Amino acid sequence: MSKHDPRVSLRQIIENIEKTEALILDMTYQQFIVDWRTRLVAERLIEVIGEAANRLPNELRARYPVVPWQQMIGTRNWLVHGYDAIDYQIIWDVLTKHLALVRTQARQILADLETTA
Repeated sequence: MSKHDPRVSLRQIIENIEKTEALILDMTYQQFIVDWRTRLVAERLIEVIGEAANRLPNELRARYPVVPWQQMIGTRNWLVHGYDAIDYQIIWDVLTKHLALVRTQARQILADLETTA
């Protein structure tokens, strides 16, 4: 069992997704790919999102199987351990196609936890 408060981890997921949205607002893939600073910040935010997902108790993740927990954790691990083989098209797709839904799901889970606490 995780020793981290799942509400804190869910808030970290939400907050870091919101930061990714602000980071790439009005940015194209071509702008992203040539801006190494933005790429590094995006990588770090995705790493934190994956680590926060990893800190959630297994029971909680099992209650919400529609959320791509393992992909989030796996992407974090890929960025940390495979830093020399990052495919920025995949990172861009994560940023622009997947995180908004995860943010919505994390907000709902957090609301569920706060109403049952």
